[in-house]
Amino acid sequence: MEDDDASFLPKLRAEREIHRVLLKYCRGSDRKDFDLMRDAYHDDAYDDHGPFKGYIDEYIAWARVHHEKFHQLLHMLGHPLIDLRDGVAYVETHCLLLQHFKAGAFGPQSPQYKSQILCRYLDRFEKRSNAWKIAHRVVVYDWVRKEWVEDQFAPFPIGADFHVSQRSHEDLVYRMPELSKPARTR
Repeated sequence: MEDDDASFLPKLRAEREIHRVLLKYCRGSDRKDFDLMRDAYHDDAYDDHGPFKGYIDEYIAWARVHHEKFHQLLHMLGHPLIDLRDGVAYVETHCLLLQHFKAGAFGPQSPQYKSQILCRYLDRFEKRSNAWKIAHRVVVYDWVRKEWVEDQFAPFPIGADFHVSQRSHEDLVYRMPELSKPARTR
């Protein structure tokens, strides 16, 4: 048996904490909540996203500018494969990234387009001050598909009764505790 009973629960707890950090990073990116993105990393973390390579605060500054190119952004994570080793975790997480770029995002004449990116986050997590966070990330790209979009922003308007995603703290996810069902009337 790989795990004995005494080590199973601490490993399960660590894996859960690491998975939650990954999910919070994605919410931060999707909602342009850069504080939430930043919180996924240790203060001396290094990130290699391909077009950006540098330390975490530089990455967040780059992301603030880069994210202005998107109408919408959505990360869909696969299950992370986590290899725990004495306060360090090596984590591979598959990610499907759906992006909708604004017209002009890459120059005045660039049209709107959508892209689908399949990538993997290769993360070294470290547990410091009782918190698991990313110490080093490398993003490996498996494939990219681009699709040009008509002039009108494709998903909208979809109807007055729909809750529409926001890339800000105005998104409904930040008000979930306030949601309640209406009282029944008979």
